Amino acid sequence: MYTSIALEIGYLGIGILISGVLGLIYYIVMAHYLNPKYFGIFSTFFFSIMIIGRFLSYGIKINIARRISAGEKINRVLVTALLSSLIVLTFFIVGYFKMFDYISTILFDGNAQFSKLLVFGVIFFIPFMLIEGVLQGKKHMKKIGLQKIIGDLLKILSFFVVVHYKLDILGVLVSVVAFIFIFSIVSFLFVFDDIRGITPPTIRFGCIKEFIGESLLISIIHGCVMFVFFGPPVVIKIMSGSFELTGMFAATFTLLKTPVILYEAVLISILPNVSKASTEGDENKLLNYIKYSKIITIVVVLVFVVASTIFGTKIIEILYGEEYVMERVHIFLISLIISLYTFASLYNEILIGMNRVKEATVSWIVAFIPFVISLSLSIDDVFKTEIAFIVYNLMVVIFLKYYLKMERRL
Repeated sequence: MYTSIALEIGYLGIGILISGVLGLIYYIVMAHYLNPKYFGIFSTFFFSIMIIGRFLSYGIKINIARRISAGEKINRVLVTALLSSLIVLTFFIVGYFKMFDYISTILFDGNAQFSKLLVFGVIFFIPFMLIEGVLQGKKHMKKIGLQKIIGDLLKILSFFVVVHYKLDILGVLVSVVAFIFIFSIVSFLFVFDDIRGITPPTIRFGCIKEFIGESLLISIIHGCVMFVFFGPPVVIKIMSGSFELTGMFAATFTLLKTPVILYEAVLISILPNVSKASTEGDENKLLNYIKYSKIITIVVVLVFVVASTIFGTKIIEILYGEEYVMERVHIFLISLIISLYTFASLYNEILIGMNRVKEATVSWIVAFIPFVISLSLSIDDVFKTEIAFIVYNLMVVIFLKYYLKMERRL
């Protein structure tokens, strides 16, 4: 059985590797099609959808996977998840439009069309996450890997449509929303056999309330993780008000975080192994998993920071063009953000694998306080944002490591 699980995880890792490369190609060709200013609008739009969409749906996705893998009837799980998602989406839409003018101003300089499109992007993104939850619950890791590859191929296909019709920035954003919508429909085909013929059961409101409550902590953790993974370009826009700076920063950030996406292919194997060792009470195996994961991560991070600082400027110039090149000091600071994020992700996976979700949640929430304080510094907006994210990631690492030490795991 464990050989089969390892094989499925291997397929998922391959899917992540290929998807990461295809995703980078999409960003590069889009940056060449647009200029830094319009690439800044595109990045603000795309990353905002990723942050909000994942925050609203990730906990529900994990809850779907957990319940299905535990043997709960799939029809009951799906209907509860769909109703829960509708409730969450309703609160989001009401809150979004109550703050519409403010959100539109800080993200898109008051452009209402961009802001309304963002809502559609979030709505269309959520079904994909629920479908992935079903695939995880059924342990179809190979299908998830294939799903990720298809998603990035659809991104590139949408870019060809943009080029063919010579679309302006509004058309580009519409293509993003269309890609997400089509991707959710295509993803449905992956679970068609699993959900075909199911009959919807009667669900009490108490079950929905319990489902949302169970999903909340995971959503908070993942929302914070995704804020670090996708948020820096968005925060640059909010702090500086410059789409051009945002575009330049986003180009560097998307390039440098690609090795982290590829490294996820390694990290993805940690959670099931830690969970298995923790459940079986195998202390030595658990400590070995943590020890070797930490050593590998340290080596990867050191090589990454040095290589990024030395070669980053030239690589960005070759791949994106001279107009996207930032000073070397910014490349160094962005590499630090990503490196600390990698450690935070590692420790986060270990804690969650040991069923310490509350401790992980506290770490991410409390670390947000020094992040906000750092944003009040009276220095250059880009430096301020970079320092704030370094502080945030560093504090998360410290808190997570503290909880692991309490468990005598580090």
